[in-house]
Amino acid sequence: MIHIRPLQSSDSVEQITEMLHRAYAELAAMGFRFLATHQSAETTRSRLNGDMSFVAVLDNVIVGTISIYSTPYEDVCLHYRKPGVARFGQFGIEPHLQHCGLGTRMMDVVV
Repeated sequence: MIHIRPLQSSDSVEQITEMLHRAYAELAAMGFRFLATHQSAETTRSRLNGDMSFVAVLDNVIVGTISIYSTPYEDVCLHYRKPGVARFGQFGIEPHLQHCGLGTRMMDVVV
């Protein structure tokens, strides 16, 4: 059974980074260069420091991640600067679990 829970300080940032690389590998192979295709563990750590981050865990292995950010983000469109508007990121699911509803479950946690 997959359990979704808040990120814990003991969670491996390296493991999350590697999972994100796998989650976005197909897109990278098509030429898309999302940050998650190549980010370092330090970048992952920084991006997990949103307002709240969650992980999906299966058999003690992190198989998904998502973060919610409600603080204004100056480098994007004006909509994200409006009060009460949040955004999410650092979202990825292990490839073998994609298209099984886990992403929807994780989105439900942050909405």
